[in-house]
Amino acid sequence: MTDHFSNLNYKDEDTERLINGYFEKKRQQEREEKERLEREAQERINKKKKGKNLEKKVKPIQNPIINPINPVNFIPSDYIHFEQPYSFDIAISEDFGSCKGKDWYNQNKELLSNGYLMSNVLEGMTLFQNIVESYKDNKKVLFDSAGNSIKKGIIDDLYKFLTSDYNIGSWYNMNALFENRNGIWIMKEAINYDKPKDELIFQEKQIIVPITKDCYVNFNNLTAEGFPKEKHSNKTYAQGENIHYWYPRNGCVARFLADSVRANLDCDWDPSNTDSSLGVHAVRHEVKKSTGGSK
Repeated sequence: MTDHFSNLNYKDEDTERLINGYFEKKRQQEREEKERLEREAQERINKKKKGKNLEKKVKPIQNPIINPINPVNFIPSDYIHFEQPYSFDIAISEDFGSCKGKDWYNQNKELLSNGYLMSNVLEGMTLFQNIVESYKDNKKVLFDSAGNSIKKGIIDDLYKFLTSDYNIGSWYNMNALFENRNGIWIMKEAINYDKPKDELIFQEKQIIVPITKDCYVNFNNLTAEGFPKEKHSNKTYAQGENIHYWYPRNGCVARFLADSVRANLDCDWDPSNTDSSLGVHAVRHEVKKSTGGSK
């Protein structure tokens, strides 16, 4: 199995940046700018639609068909396989091609061009839940995509990587772009890429967002899309027991971040943001052959 930690270069300035709350400050600046733009956009809408009632219902969402995906250079030992909540393989590493240094849109384009998907919120949280459980309970065995058990040393490294600033900590984009349409939350996932038009094709889902407050949450109690349903009783970070959650903001994407302060599920990041440390978890979905019969 590939050693996913020995080849990483960790710079002192990166660690210092995390410790000094670089990401907290940057996120606040992006959120303030996003809120300013939203206010201005809303003012323009109000002027155009003055005296008219806004439609409260969202039009039916038309979901494009997901084409079969054939990953390029798929190495089974580099992926963890899950059967629940559905069958998928997720990369152990957050490095994929040249994705680091690209924004959310172009990361998706590179992954899809090679036959992979970016991990969505549910897949990312499934990985997190199972790594924590396996770390705490030796009887909980995880398997790679070839059916071989994941070594304890890999599990231990992943646990520390996903819950602290071990090896500068985890930081990756998730396949979730949020839109609030007249009070209804829509999550868009990039599922295909039209290269001639240079356009991403999205699948849209109407989602429930149970918690609309930034707080610590129970990561074991999630919606069908992977969003927390329950605040945690502990209002400070407890490694392996809770995570901090930033609820969705309009026009933002989801990311997972672990640093010296805590582990975070952040749904309020600007998709155009780039960073040389911002990675992805590539995902392969099993394409089942049709057995015939009625549809």
